[in-house]
Amino acid sequence: GSGLVSSKDKRVELDEWLAGYAGVNGYGFAALKSIENKKQAREAFAKMDDNGGGMILLDEWCWFIKEAEVAAKTPVGVLLVADESGGVGKPAKLAAGKAVVTVE
Repeated sequence: GSGLVSSKDKRVELDEWLAGYAGVNGYGFAALKSIENKKQAREAFAKMDDNGGGMILLDEWCWFIKEAEVAAKTPVGVLLVADESGGVGKPAKLAAGKAVVTVE
């Protein structure tokens, strides 16, 4: 169920995300820097919800962060792909969804 504080269902629904997105963009992650208003927050939610289930699961959240860090070639992004099969330059895919990321 929804509820920013009261729910401990380990997933984020759109209403929860819209209520709390402003609290996550100050941590320096490339994926979160451009989320400045509700329109951008909705777009980010749609991108994170890789399987279209209407909620963000932990693996989708992590993939969203990883994909942006890798694409931006941040030091964190380089570290995140270092353990992929084949390492840098090889594609990696989220198990249940459509997201794919490759770093050169």
